[in-house]
Amino acid sequence: MCVRIQKQTESIVWNGTGDNVRLLMAHYGEDAALVLREYRRLHPGAEPRAAIVHVHGARPRLEFCSKASVAAALKGVRSEIDSLPAAEAETMRNFWVGLCERFSVACKTELGR
Repeated sequence: MCVRIQKQTESIVWNGTGDNVRLLMAHYGEDAALVLREYRRLHPGAEPRAAIVHVHGARPRLEFCSKASVAAALKGVRSEIDSLPAAEAETMRNFWVGLCERFSVACKTELGR
């Protein structure tokens, strides 16, 4: 699959085709550095440049989470939880509270508890 990405900023025009950039998908709440480290471990000698995209809708994998990534994700998680039906929202809230507790991240206020 070839993905053509074009982005123009004030002084840089980047065209993703032919630049040997790998697109890595991480779950929202995962630490990009940990995802990249795992990719490089599994693919030694692969192209070192990567664009990491965080996708919503899937729970973050514990092995790719860090205290900083969990803390940074909380505001987005709150809006995601608020958009869910009550039963799903409670399940999602409980998951994130457990994740926060595991990484010693204060989250009661951010998650509405």
